[in-house]
Parts: sequence; C-alpha cells; structure tokens
Amino acid sequence: MKSILSDVVSRYSRHTENICSDSLALVINESLVMQDSFRNYINGRTNGMVHLSDTIEVVTQATSKNDTAIPDLQVIDKSDKVHLIEAKFWAGLTEHQPNGYINRIASKGGSLAFLVPERRINSLRAELKIRISALYTLIDIDNQLLLVNDNIVIYLISWNDLIDQLWTSATHNNEQESIFNLYQLRGLIQKLDSEGFIPFESELFTPMAGKQRDQLIDLVDAVVDGLDYLDTKKLSYGVSKYSYQRYFKIYGKYGGYMLYSSELWMKHQETPLFFCIMAKEWSDGGVLPDLNELKEMLNHQNIGVLGILDINSYPAMVIPLRVPVGMDKEYSIDILNNQVSSITSLLK
Repeated sequence: MKSILSDVVSRYSRHTENICSDSLALVINESLVMQDSFRNYINGRTNGMVHLSDTIEVVTQATSKNDTAIPDLQVIDKSDKVHLIEAKFWAGLTEHQPNGYINRIASKGGSLAFLVPERRINSLRAELKIRISALYTLIDIDNQLLLVNDNIVIYLISWNDLIDQLWTSATHNNEQESIFNLYQLRGLIQKLDSEGFIPFESELFTPMAGKQRDQLIDLVDAVVDGLDYLDTKKLSYGVSKYSYQRYFKIYGKYGGYMLYSSELWMKHQETPLFFCIMAKEWSDGGVLPDLNELKEMLNHQNIGVLGILDINSYPAMVIPLRVPVGMDKEYSIDILNNQVSSITSLLK
C-alpha cells in the first residue's frame, strides 16, 4: 500500500530531500528510544570515533553567523563539538560541500556525515576525498570513514541502513508512533532512491559517453554471435525502454538471452551486462531448467547470481557479467566469453 508521504507529497513538493531530513529529525527528537538507537548506530558506524552524549537534539537547516553553508541536519549534544549531517539522494555536491562544513567544524572538532543511497556511497566517497585533500590533511580509515586534520570524522551512511536500525528498535520497544512515522519515511526514501531525478553533468554529453553506451550493446552482439553453442536461428533481438536483449538457445535446448539493462545496472549491480537463462519450455524439444537448482550450482562454483527475476513475462536466472575496464574490444570480448563459458558449462 502506498503511503501519503511517499506518493502524494513527493508529487507536489520540489523539496522532497528536505522533507526526508526534517522527518528524520522529528522521528529522533520525539522518542528517547529513537535517540538511543540513533546514537548507538552512529557510534557503531564510526567505530566509536563519534561518541554522542546521552542527550541529543537534531536540528534542521543548521545556519551559522560565520559562513553561508546550510547543512541539512546538526546533532546537538552536551559536548562542544559540531556534528553535521548532509542528507542527499542524487543531487550533486555544492561548492560548500564538504569543505565549507569542515571549516565550520575545524575549531571545535566533531563530525560530518553524508546520508545517501547505498549505491552512491563509493562514488561519493571518491569525490569527497578529492575535494577534501585539496585543502586539508586527510587520513583514509576505511570504505566509509575518513579523518580530517586529526579532529574531524567524515563518514558515509545509507538511508535504508539507518531506517532499518531505527525500525528494529521501534519494533522491539513497541513504539507505535515511531513505527508509523518510519513507515511513511521509508516509503518516500525508497521512491526517491529508485525514481529520483539525477541532475545531468556535463561529462554525460561528451561524444565518448554516447559512444561507450553503443559499445556495450555491440559487445552483447559480439559475444552472442561469436559462441557457436549459442544458437540464434529463428531468434531475434528485443528492445524495451531501458534494455536490449539477444535471444538464443544454449546447446540447442535451454532458452536464454544476453541483456544490456540500464535499469538493472542502476538498481542492483555495478555492471550493465547480464547473462540470463529462461524458465521457458520450447515447442521443439527444449528443456525447462530448474532455476533454483541451477542457482545452487552457480553459487557452488562462486558465480554470483543477481536472482531469479520476471523479465519479458518469463522467470529468468540473471547473472551479472563483469565488463573489463581499460581494455580493447578483442580483450573485452574474450573476458566476457570466458564468463559466459563458465556459466554454460554447467548446462552441458
């Protein structure tokens, strides 16, 4: 069931990111259980480097007399330290982020968190490192934790991870009002995560970007056409809004296709190419595979499986394919061929 916050408010508001951060502040401030859960979550995610005191308050749109930066949230506790949180989905960093915030924290020490979708953490971390290292001394601690000038902790956390933590605490403590508010907030977060508009960047419109998208589709054709055990006779290709498929029979009996999908690329994996085995019975003697049994076989061979998904009206085993970086076309085709062969060898 759709929630009012996720479905109605998101359609009429241009400031849905602010709605999320303001809603989070309300959930935390209105419950001692939520404050404890939030404090424990931050302590755990920063390996104890950010230790908030027992009494906290989360304020929104935290302005300062000394600068023009406006972080989304600030956690006020009994210490003199400054703890800021920038809540984002897909919007890019502004000129103040993160160095304007770091400058505000610098004199007293404290922390700066970026609350973002899980899929954005790695790329945002890389961008933050470049911006911070231009002005400050930076120590790289782990995948989600940085230390600046020995007194400022920079860390990245995901919306879903934080909400799951709060939800678990609210459920265990029978906090019905918190559960209701978190249900609304979770729905809006999921909508923004999957459907939010990602602002365009100039790099997208270079000729190289368009060419490389076409090259990915060319790789699909090159692999399918180059492997003789993938029978494409009387089978064509498919095109949908966000994908391109080349259909074939594997060893003449199992139905399958190789897939380029920008939708799966965005939602599930750091790759746009997938090998798919269909649960479809062919009229001319094909075999209907047991996808669950096949999934176990693939996992046993350390071949990652995205899952069994309903694509093109038929359930299909979807297996991500690694696209090599920095290699020429022939080498890229060889790498993909080897991955496909390791999968199809289990079907002989």
